[in-house]
Amino acid sequence: MTALFFLCLVGLFLGARQLLRLPFAPIPIFVFSSLILVLYCFGLIGYLRPGWYFVSALGFACMGTALVRPSWRAGLADTLRDPAFGIFCLYVVFFLIKFQGGYYYDLNNDDGRHWIPALEEIYRADALRTEGTRIMRAHLDYPCAAALFDYFVLRYTGYGPPQAFFTQSLLLVGPLCLLAWNIARRHWSWGIVLLACYFLLVFNLSWDRGIGYYVLQVDPMIGAWFGAALLLRIKKPGLSMTTFILAAPMLAVLPLFKKPGMFFAIITLIVLYFDAFVLLLARPRAKKMPQVFACLVAVSLLPFLAKLSWDGYTAGHGLKPTFQVSQDLSKLASSFSSTASAREKYTIQRFLKAFIDDDTSINRNGTISHLDFFIFSCISFGLIALYFKRPQNVLKTLGEFTILHCGAVVYLLGVLILYLYFFTDFEIQVMSGLTRYTSAYILAILLLLLAYAFEFLPLAGSRGLAARLYIYCIAILGVYSSSPQTWAFIYKALPAGP
Repeated sequence: MTALFFLCLVGLFLGARQLLRLPFAPIPIFVFSSLILVLYCFGLIGYLRPGWYFVSALGFACMGTALVRPSWRAGLADTLRDPAFGIFCLYVVFFLIKFQGGYYYDLNNDDGRHWIPALEEIYRADALRTEGTRIMRAHLDYPCAAALFDYFVLRYTGYGPPQAFFTQSLLLVGPLCLLAWNIARRHWSWGIVLLACYFLLVFNLSWDRGIGYYVLQVDPMIGAWFGAALLLRIKKPGLSMTTFILAAPMLAVLPLFKKPGMFFAIITLIVLYFDAFVLLLARPRAKKMPQVFACLVAVSLLPFLAKLSWDGYTAGHGLKPTFQVSQDLSKLASSFSSTASAREKYTIQRFLKAFIDDDTSINRNGTISHLDFFIFSCISFGLIALYFKRPQNVLKTLGEFTILHCGAVVYLLGVLILYLYFFTDFEIQVMSGLTRYTSAYILAILLLLLAYAFEFLPLAGSRGLAARLYIYCIAILGVYSSSPQTWAFIYKALPAGP
C-alpha cells in the first residue's frame, strides 16, 4: 500500500507540473498545500473519506495519463531527470528507513497530550473533530491541517508511530525542494551543501523535548511554510501570476496548521504588498499593475476565509476556544506598568532573561541565544542588501528585513501575553514551550537567508567571493548548531518502545 501512495503522489506531482508548466522544485509544497485544502473542504461538509477517494483517483488518473500520452510522458521523463526530484527521493528514502522500528511516542509532552489524539481521532472517525468523535482532553479548537495530510497517507500505509512520524517529516521536504528552484547544474555541489544546512537547521532548532523530524507538533511545519511563502518572491521575482498561484494554497493552509499561522500569513501578505508598492514605484505605468493588485487582494482573502471557516466549524460543534484573551487594553497596559503585580513583573523579567541568555537557547546544544540569532539575522540582511546593485532590490530587501523583525517583536509580545495570563507559575519559571514557539519564526528567517544564499551562487569575481563567504557562514551556522543528538539521529536506530 505504501507503493500505491507514492504512485498517487507522483501522479499528483505530474498533474500539477502539467498545469503550472514549472520545474519540479515548487511542485511538492504546492501539491501538499492543495491536498490539505481539498480534504479540509470535504471534511467541513462531512465527507472526508470521499475526499480521500477523490484525491487518490485524481493522482492515479494523472499517473495513467503520463503513461499513455506523449506530452505527459515527456513531463515524466523531465521530472525523473530533475535534480530537485532526486533530492526529494533521497530525503524520502532516508525517512522511510529511519522511521521503521518499535519506538514509541512520549506521552508526557504535547505529542502525547494533543497531536497523537488529534491524528488518531480523524483516522478512526473518517471525519473532522466533533464532540462525538473527539478523544483529546484539551485544545479542542486547534486546527487540523497536518492531521489531514497524515490522514491521506495513513489511509494507504495504516496507522502507527513510524507512519505518523514519516508523514510529518515528508511535509518538511516540500519547502526543501522549493529552495532548490532555479539552481544551475554547475552549482549543484554548492546547492547540496545548502540543502544539507536546511536539514541540520530544522533538526537543531530547539523544539522543546522534540527533534525537528521526530515530533508530531506542527511548529516545524508552520515555520517552514511561512518561510517558503516568503522565499517565493526570491525564486519567482516580479509578482507574476505564477507567484500568486503558488502562494494561494500556501497562505490559505497556514491558519489551518496552528493559530499563529494567521499571523504568519499576515506578515507574508504585508511583505507582498510592500513588494507591489516598490514595483509600482519602479514601473508606475506598467500595464500589469492593476492585475498584480487584483491578484494580491484575491490571495489576501484566502487565509482569512480559512480561519473563519474553521472558527465557524468549531463554534458550530461546541468545541471550546483555547487561549482567548479577554483582558481589555487597560489591563494589558497595566501589566507593563509600575502597577503590575509581582507575578507579572517576574514573568516579564524571566521572559527577557530567556531571550538574552543561553539557558533557553534556540539550538539543541545550547550555544546560540535568541539575541545572538537576531544579531546574526540583522548582519546577514545588511550584507544581502550590499550585494544588490539596483536600488529597487535594495529597497525590497531592507523592507523585508524591517517587516520581518517588527513582526518578530509583535509575535514575541503575543507569546509573552500567553505567559502572563494562561501559563502556570512552573511553566513561567522554566519558560515552557518558549523555544518551540520562537523556533517556528526563526526557521522562516533561516529559510529566507538560505534562499538568498542560493541566489548568490551564480555570482563571479569579487562579489562571487563575498557570496561564497556568506554561504560558508550559513554552512558553519548549520554545523555549529549541531549536537550529539543530530548525528545520533542520522547514524543510529531510534529507541525501541516497551
